[in-house]
Amino acid sequence: MPEILAHPTNAAETSFLIPYYRSLPVYADFVEINQKVSMLHPDVLALLYHLAGNSLGGILEIGPYIGGSTIAMSKGIRNLSKSGRILSIEKGGSSDHPQHGSLDIVADLHRNLEQWGVDQNAKVIVGESRDLTIIDQVINNFSSEGLGLFFIDADGLVDHDFAAYNELLHAGTYIVVDDYFTSGPWAAPEKVLTTKQVLDGMESDGKLECFGVYGWGTWVGRMK
Repeated sequence: MPEILAHPTNAAETSFLIPYYRSLPVYADFVEINQKVSMLHPDVLALLYHLAGNSLGGILEIGPYIGGSTIAMSKGIRNLSKSGRILSIEKGGSSDHPQHGSLDIVADLHRNLEQWGVDQNAKVIVGESRDLTIIDQVINNFSSEGLGLFFIDADGLVDHDFAAYNELLHAGTYIVVDDYFTSGPWAAPEKVLTTKQVLDGMESDGKLECFGVYGWGTWVGRMK
């Protein structure tokens, strides 16, 4: 892969990563992760794999659910860099999703990370991502390096997430946010409404640049 594509700088370079990874054997892992433990499109899992594996700072994930995105990012670290660090915040509970339902989200998250052999690559923090003690814990972990990748797949209140971890964000931090668009029987229009408003507003204000919307509605870009 050309070195510039390790750290894409625009939508064209980012979009090129999709056919690139589809041509590699590792893409089968993303399809399997999607089928077994993730509601994210395999293309999005491929982008998370790539961005985590080439991250120039810490990696913060809000809302891993039962671990599909965490597995993809951990594999990226293991296969591409071996040096990244992931903190993944999950508040837990249960879900009756028809394909990937869970009676105990945190227990399933830990079990999946172990079964996929990546439990040593990510630290799970159980609780609310906007709890002051959790914010302090994350900031203390990443204060020296900041965030290279910030992935959000939670309740749609992404403005609160950006505010909570603003001091770790810098020009060039990659941002991936799910639910910018969604449709179908399990759509969450209330999440889409707030997510889209916040991201569009930050882009209009010159704080974010968009590199595209991938898969089933996941926004990818970076801080300006």
